[in-house]
Amino acid sequence: MTIKIKSLPLLGMGLLASLSCTSSAVAADVTGYTSGTQKVISSIPLGNGLTAVRVLYLVGIVTDAQEGLFHGATQQCLATVIQNEDGSVVEGHGACDGIDPEGDIWWLSISMEGDSPIQWAVTAGTGKYEGLATTGFNTAIAQHADGMILGRFEGNHAADQ
Repeated sequence: MTIKIKSLPLLGMGLLASLSCTSSAVAADVTGYTSGTQKVISSIPLGNGLTAVRVLYLVGIVTDAQEGLFHGATQQCLATVIQNEDGSVVEGHGACDGIDPEGDIWWLSISMEGDSPIQWAVTAGTGKYEGLATTGFNTAIAQHADGMILGRFEGNHAADQ
């Protein structure tokens, strides 16, 4: 089976945030855009018409606020997606790390099912991201045959502090 990049889910995982650098115990909306590339690393037939597709995503993040946490950061993700014979997604899971322009890092987990938006959750961070809890989803805007991807993310942010 030939894996078509356009059939892969948009992970464009720079899924993060239009927040100022101050934290608050009150939840706040986080929104913005991601842009980058996706590359199939391997494709493994599983039987019953299913295929495991390992994908590397490299993305940049632009927040709606144009400043603050996550704005101008880059993110790398590795995910394994289970596909049907027609290329549709059954499910997928993966992990990402992001680095902002000041050198602080955060990690997140991702999951997907069918045509639903990609769900994500920040699992840890350093510096200004330490103690932050952010969850949300990413929706595809465009996926091109050359591997270029564009996405829109939305989420909810709360601080443990």
